[in-house]
Amino acid sequence: MTTNVDLASHGASSARPAKHRRWVLAAGVAGVLIVLSVVAYLVRGSSGQSVDFTQRFDVPLESLDGQATTGDVRWSVVGGTFSSEGNGLLARPEDGITDAIATIALPAPPQSFSVVVRNPQALTGIVFRYENAFNYWSLHAAPFYANWVIYQRLGGVTRYVGSTQGLDLDVTGDAQTVTLRFVGNTVRFEMGGRVRQQLTVSEPAEAWGVGLVAGDPGSTRWEEVSVRTQ
Repeated sequence: MTTNVDLASHGASSARPAKHRRWVLAAGVAGVLIVLSVVAYLVRGSSGQSVDFTQRFDVPLESLDGQATTGDVRWSVVGGTFSSEGNGLLARPEDGITDAIATIALPAPPQSFSVVVRNPQALTGIVFRYENAFNYWSLHAAPFYANWVIYQRLGGVTRYVGSTQGLDLDVTGDAQTVTLRFVGNTVRFEMGGRVRQQLTVSEPAEAWGVGLVAGDPGSTRWEEVSVRTQ
């Protein structure tokens, strides 16, 4: 096969002025900068705006404190320890007075917070609208009544708010899914996919933390946690 080469045009192209080469170089640099700006935008978007993850506690874990969930979002533990031997997360409060609390400080308001828990004992459950150890809401297991009770803690003072409707607490040892859904200041409590209570929660204002709570070293095991922000 014969290949024809236009020598005239080839010579002309090799003799292009230097300013044309500079234009090509500038265009290439601009393209690189555009790509870099897109990458930077994606990084900023993934690090600050939303969180959507599921974490299972099916591997040994010496301490939950400081463990990453996704990106820069990490667990923080106060008042005790949370650990796993590979078959669920167990809590150990420091004493008989202080609750062990493990929380996630979210970068945006939560849309939903769900846990899979097995054998929930009294004084154990989940926290939401968590600001600090003195200001938060909580949902605690009440095995004696076979349901869940809701508390509000403001300024270090805890008060009873209400309970879920129906016999919603599984005391047979089977895994149970508990989900909180947030729409503005409204919180819906779902047990097994069914809404069992709904409350308006306005304080603490702009407190978005969610997590786990345990008031005694019982046999409660948290197997899975799922979080999605708005």
